[in-house]
Amino acid sequence: MRKILSSSLFVLYLLTMVAATWWPFDFSFSAWSGNHIEGFQPMRITQRWWLEKDVLKFAMFIPVGIFLVIVWCPPLPSWKMLRRAFFFGVGLSVMMQVGRCFLSGRLVEVDDLLMNTAGVLLGASVIYFHHAPRRVLLLLTVSCVFCFVLAATWPCRFSWQAASRAALAQRFEWSPFQGGFSLGILRERALNGLMMLPLGLLGATYALRKDRVSRALLFTALLGFGSSLSVELLQCFLPYRTPSLSDLLLNTLGTLLGGVIAVGLERWRADQLPNK
Repeated sequence: MRKILSSSLFVLYLLTMVAATWWPFDFSFSAWSGNHIEGFQPMRITQRWWLEKDVLKFAMFIPVGIFLVIVWCPPLPSWKMLRRAFFFGVGLSVMMQVGRCFLSGRLVEVDDLLMNTAGVLLGASVIYFHHAPRRVLLLLTVSCVFCFVLAATWPCRFSWQAASRAALAQRFEWSPFQGGFSLGILRERALNGLMMLPLGLLGATYALRKDRVSRALLFTALLGFGSSLSVELLQCFLPYRTPSLSDLLLNTLGTLLGGVIAVGLERWRADQLPNK
């Protein structure tokens, strides 16, 4: 029964992710001629919008790797499980990119293939975090916080003038739908929460080594809140950035969701992989 539920949730997540990628489904064979492949561009990391976009592409594939381990549940060595996850991630990403060939104005991007596959690999490797030393988990958690703050504030062009009362009054966002409601806004909000999954997974796994579940989840929620609050405060000093209460809430919830998944994975691992 548990495996059927896991498989159903996995399929539902895959369908949701594909739908979000191909929306609004305006497929056309004529779009193929105007489509082209955009090669890997390492310099995109210097541009904030592209950096955030790549982080989200990475984060949205992490649950795929987690689901793969739970659904397959194979008594395999780590490297074999990761090899399966690698090929599944490549195949899924290629399928989604091929679909974009028939969408007008959409590009096939090599960067997507790299970030998507990396996300699947991280998700699949989470189940093996149990064997990592606690100090390694702490280092990974701190690194994750640093990467999140850097990605959300890049290229870090701070300005005292941007934090003036008048400037903040025009930029600060009190409501998640302050600028109106649309599917694009809803998708962006969901991804803002999803991108915090890695921090929640790492933070909760670290805390579970020493604390009981309730304290580990509290630690995870506070970690997400503190990290997000730091980002929102830093964004007050960044022109053209929008400090947002909704981002603070969604980031915290996304981190807590990662913590809940980590707790579930620890219990699943104890039941299914007692000797791994």
